[in-house]
Amino acid sequence: AIIPPKVNAYILPLLLGLVFFIAPVFIKLVLPKFIPGILAIQILLIDMFFRSCSPQAVHFLVAIKEYKKIIVATVICIILSIIGNYILIKKGFGIYGVAWATSIASLIYFLILQIIALCYFMKFKAIIMFLIEIITPFLYAVLVVLSIENLFRLSNIYANAIVKCFVLCIFSIPLLIYINKRTQITNTMVNVIKDAILRKRV
Repeated sequence: AIIPPKVNAYILPLLLGLVFFIAPVFIKLVLPKFIPGILAIQILLIDMFFRSCSPQAVHFLVAIKEYKKIIVATVICIILSIIGNYILIKKGFGIYGVAWATSIASLIYFLILQIIALCYFMKFKAIIMFLIEIITPFLYAVLVVLSIENLFRLSNIYANAIVKCFVLCIFSIPLLIYINKRTQITNTMVNVIKDAILRKRV
């Protein structure tokens, strides 16, 4: 119940960061009518991160038959999302407000479920440290992505996206090295890819 969220927390920032830089190019070329929604899509990457880190806690609570706690957490976050959407839309933020409200609701949902699940086998201090370890790589990635977005603005959209993705990959290496030392996940992924290539050759 602990390792999978940590793996997600250290690998997803790179993947979502790549989407952050590639999505605008894809939308401009393939779906130009959706250009105004690019920022909303980028904001929703926050929602994707916390939503991807939540299933393990849900599975644990289901395994111990704590369905009511999952339902209560879900209802609370739906209500908060509705209220947040209403307030932000009223203030004129439109789809960007909806994206922010949805992302914040996902963060709260993640925190509630993780705390409930971890309370069964961890003390409060350990839970806080665990949550910090999950959120830290996300905050690091956000800082890196926003810095890259502001520093690199090439006129060619393809070169712009490629350079940004390359720089992001460089700055993501520490995260990948750290999580690989803890779980050997990248080694496992490389071995799986090698096995798949060898099977095709055979």
